[in-house]
Amino acid sequence: MTASLPLTFSGQAALVTGGAAGIGRSCVTLLASAGLRVIALDRDESVTAIPGVEGVVADIVDESSVAALLEQLTPHGLAYVVNCAGIHAPATFDDVDLNDFRRVLDINTLGALAVTRAATPWLRSTGFGSVVNITSLEAHRTIALMNPVAVPHYAASKAALESLTRSMAHALAPDSITVNAVAPGFVATSMTAGDHGGSLAPQALAHMLIKRYATPEEIASTVAFLLSDGAAFITATTVLIDGGFHSV
Repeated sequence: MTASLPLTFSGQAALVTGGAAGIGRSCVTLLASAGLRVIALDRDESVTAIPGVEGVVADIVDESSVAALLEQLTPHGLAYVVNCAGIHAPATFDDVDLNDFRRVLDINTLGALAVTRAATPWLRSTGFGSVVNITSLEAHRTIALMNPVAVPHYAASKAALESLTRSMAHALAPDSITVNAVAPGFVATSMTAGDHGGSLAPQALAHMLIKRYATPEEIASTVAFLLSDGAAFITATTVLIDGGFHSV
């Protein structure tokens, strides 16, 4: 006999960025299946075709546009925000272009700040809320140890987002809003297809206690828990989901 502990959500609606594919798409699908009204933002127009979801093409770095969008959608009872939008462009320390570096920071770090600040009035009006930022193992352990084509700008953007997560948690705690981060390790998504289908995979697996890549659904389940009523006393925390990579 198996027992289950279903997640409960006192809020009615969730906002998910980067919702068209990968981890973001899994978060959108899981939260919608839990009965939440889900608003999914993405630059990819395919976000508008997700069944049962309000998919919107949007520029998350433009805080005023996101605020206007939320005003238009009038998400009564918005209680949850998942900042999953991100870009990943391999480049070496010597070769990374500063404009590319700024673009990665804009989307991966400032985008999360812009979206959360735009959503904060709705979270406050709800009387509680939860924000989850998707960071990365790269914020803790550099993959350059295995891969000569490292991602210094990506790692920096995710480390900054983790620090920002703690700052957000302090700022929003008086409003009963929790803010946490989930830091995935190697996940089998379209963005990482070149890794899990290529030469990096054996090296990555050698550093893991669980010898496989995670699925996007496994990351989404932890995100859902941190948003749920059961995680109401968890804030300013990062959950590493890396198959034990950081411990080896």
